[in-house]
Amino acid sequence: MASSRTPQVTLLAASLLAACGGAGGASVESGRRLGASGAPAEIVLDSTSPPTAQLLWLNGLPAVAHGEAQVVSDGSGGWLALDARLDPTPLPTGLEERPYASLAGARDGPLWGMTGAGELTRLPTGGAIRSQIPLGDAVVDPLTHAVWIVRSAARFTYRMPGEALPLFERYDPVTGAVRAVGQAWLPEHGLLQDLANAGHLVVRGDTMFYAPFIRDELLALSMTGDTLWRFSRGFTNTTVQPRFELKDGRPVIDYHPINLGLAFGPTGTLFLLATADGSVVASRLDEIDPGTGRLLATADLPSATPTLAVAPNGRVHLLSAAALLATAPPRHLHVPDVSLPWLHDSTLQPLRALQGEPVILNFWASWCGPCRKELPALDSLRQVLARESIRVIGMNDDRDPQMARAFLAKVAPGFPSLAGEGTLQARFGYIGLPWTVLLDRQGQVVGQWVGELDGPALRRLAAAARSVATTAHPRTRPPHMPTISGGRDRPRERGWHAWVWTLAASTFNLDACTWPRHPGNSTRISCLLVMSPRDEGSNPSPS
Repeated sequence: MASSRTPQVTLLAASLLAACGGAGGASVESGRRLGASGAPAEIVLDSTSPPTAQLLWLNGLPAVAHGEAQVVSDGSGGWLALDARLDPTPLPTGLEERPYASLAGARDGPLWGMTGAGELTRLPTGGAIRSQIPLGDAVVDPLTHAVWIVRSAARFTYRMPGEALPLFERYDPVTGAVRAVGQAWLPEHGLLQDLANAGHLVVRGDTMFYAPFIRDELLALSMTGDTLWRFSRGFTNTTVQPRFELKDGRPVIDYHPINLGLAFGPTGTLFLLATADGSVVASRLDEIDPGTGRLLATADLPSATPTLAVAPNGRVHLLSAAALLATAPPRHLHVPDVSLPWLHDSTLQPLRALQGEPVILNFWASWCGPCRKELPALDSLRQVLARESIRVIGMNDDRDPQMARAFLAKVAPGFPSLAGEGTLQARFGYIGLPWTVLLDRQGQVVGQWVGELDGPALRRLAAAARSVATTAHPRTRPPHMPTISGGRDRPRERGWHAWVWTLAASTFNLDACTWPRHPGNSTRISCLLVMSPRDEGSNPSPS
């Protein structure tokens, strides 16, 4: 209930700040105390393209500074650099190097990449630094160039509690020192510690600004842990204690997303993107004074995954992501030059030989609940696309191929699978399973989809595959390409999670997930968990 949650939020904030090592300064409820100026101004959204602007989010994905450009994920495994005119250019990060879950940078510093396995790397070359924070996001302080790591709000894992973990990590690129900052809060259901501490972080000099993912607050912290101010909007659906609950005999997580993004604009003000009711069809944008925590202006947005840019004069532009991406040149990435055995007969298949026809590679494992759910729908799509000479190939990552064969004997999809034997994450660097990659006739990667393929994603995959199939190219049949018969159509088990990440905890495989990044009709977010006996030799991603 709201009446019992409000004081708990304040106590929770105080515990986090005390864990940072400070005494805890006076809390300013700046979202409610606006001073003599009264109510905040309304942000007037401009739908026209500005001559120059700083991109904040593309389809809800954060943009980071790098030189004179803003770098942002294109949503399909690639990264784009957009100049001041918002003209995009692909960045050379991908399968032949290592895919990154997030990037971080500053205008006068290097670009940093954070992998799904928790490794921080200076790009384009540089040694990897292993973080204590699983599935973290990196941010760079533009004043000191220190790199900070915070638990990602886009993906999280489960692990048994017991060790004292930091709330943040700070890496000094000059000295190479890594310092733990604060201590992560341990909720009553300890497996949800990473979700409880996930959020968005920006740092400027001696101040950290932290917006927890599932709590209605934005905290300004000093480097000693003092509370400089606390901003709250009075939302009633803040989650103090994320919990496991049983729903229809299956465990789910009860939580509500609140803060969706945090960024500095070109005029030095903070922009906080949030959803007031857990909805994925609308959001709210707040502009905040970083010095006082005072709410300056606010606006309601028609999407929880907006594309927003701010002009040098502070004017906010709500733009079309499709229009921005339409001008991006195509990426030309290739799969690694490796050979893998087929599951059904153990003969080797060179991946580079999968040329001549479009190919869909679906990475899966028998212990991955979302993988099991999407295979029947993917097999139905295969039957439709086969008439257009588009192939589907499974990429199984069970350590023990017998586990995969036993599962396929029950499901019997009509497409073959290659056996990665627990090596695919190291070879491809994928963030989580399932993962789907589309190759054109030349074997180049032209699209990637992370997580379970729902209806809209399947339609986008089919449209992209058909577009590749209509491209003129000599039609040569790939060598050693078996055909499997006996596939069965099954109804799609519809879940409304767009991003599902398969990870390990204790002796079970738990399918971790985040709030959906596509429209839904529910304001209560419950992430479905599928618990299955763990393949002891498996290599869940990431762990």
